[in-house]
Amino acid sequence: MTAYANIYYLSEIADEPFACNSLQLLVEGGIAPSETFLRSLKELPRVESVSTRSRTADRAKRFFFMNQLISIGVMIGFAGTIFFASVLNSGLVNLAERQREVATFIAFGYSPWEIGNTFLRENMTLHLAGTLAGLPLGILLSSMAINAVNNDLLRLPLVISWSSFVGTFLVSILFAIVAHLVVQRHIHRMNCLEALNVKE
Repeated sequence: MTAYANIYYLSEIADEPFACNSLQLLVEGGIAPSETFLRSLKELPRVESVSTRSRTADRAKRFFFMNQLISIGVMIGFAGTIFFASVLNSGLVNLAERQREVATFIAFGYSPWEIGNTFLRENMTLHLAGTLAGLPLGILLSSMAINAVNNDLLRLPLVISWSSFVGTFLVSILFAIVAHLVVQRHIHRMNCLEALNVKE
């Protein structure tokens, strides 16, 4: 329970000359106090510490956001690694299954880059469709994680901006292109004669 009393009456009850262990100041205009004002307060002989609500809130926000950025960065790194590995694996499997087809196109005069563009268009169509299908699942997973963290002491709102969707698309496209470069390298190094050889 918090109670307020006259400072002199409180000092009389506490049997002290002046019972005061903290002081709250309201700066004129509601703006943050200047450095000179805070420094002058700290130089007073009986003042042990000086704290401002705005600075305390800023420190808490920086600490919270830094922890969030680190955890989110780690999760994005693991998710990106899994995504890259799955994209690369599917691309290499697709190329291995269509080696004879690729070698036939090269024999017909198509360049490895033209054949690689065909694989890239196919993969990008699948990846963009998968990204569109995964966005609602990601929102649902975020909502479940937020609800699991919320309690009587801490409640976090679920805030999703359009930049998150744009970033998701850009990152997925970037990983898909990097994985395709590996597939393109295999296309350039493919032995067409061996691929066209009919094995009985």
